[in-house]
Amino acid sequence: MFNRLLTLLFGVALLTVNASAQCPGTADTAKPVSEYDDEDWYYSGTHSTAGFSNAAADWNAVEAKVHIGTGQFEDILISDDDSIAPFLGQQISYAYQPASPCYNFLDECGYCANSSILWYATVQLNQTGIANTAAQWMLSVDVVTEKVMSHEFGHYFRLVEYNGPDNCSFSTIMSSSEPYTCQPQFSGPTYCDVGVFNISYSQINTVPFESCPSCNS
Repeated sequence: MFNRLLTLLFGVALLTVNASAQCPGTADTAKPVSEYDDEDWYYSGTHSTAGFSNAAADWNAVEAKVHIGTGQFEDILISDDDSIAPFLGQQISYAYQPASPCYNFLDECGYCANSSILWYATVQLNQTGIANTAAQWMLSVDVVTEKVMSHEFGHYFRLVEYNGPDNCSFSTIMSSSEPYTCQPQFSGPTYCDVGVFNISYSQINTVPFESCPSCNS
């Protein structure tokens, strides 16, 4: 989550990953992972969605395992919730559970829909906090939203919050401050973040949803 909100963990296994010797970053390999190569976001609010699209494009430009876009599915549910203040964003991933239709069934691609596979995710945004942050840093709301959503998409990809001191030579979107304090500012994943993602998804072969749409016993 943005601004150092504790991440919901589905286990205790944290994998330390260095894109270089100085890069920070860990991937929570106990969190569920997407088996599909295309995940759609859906926003239920009324604010501009330019920041969502730009953050998705930022990640799509640096990794090819999972394309984040918009479409007919609601894989990443985005909503407004100012009650999460002082945090600007909050992301939670949900694995397949006994209540889900395909739980513990194999799909046509051979994946078992269990607690290791991502069912869907949610993102809550503090729109008042985003507007105040935009005013503080003299940025547009869309730019701040892009920074926040890039951070939350990082959590979606199992990247863990970075709470260490700012180090703009090896910056990360998973920091709550570096996207603003580093010069030039940045709004998407950095070299270090890509390194963590590559390790997080190194054993994952994502597939098109259309190639395995149903569950088999």
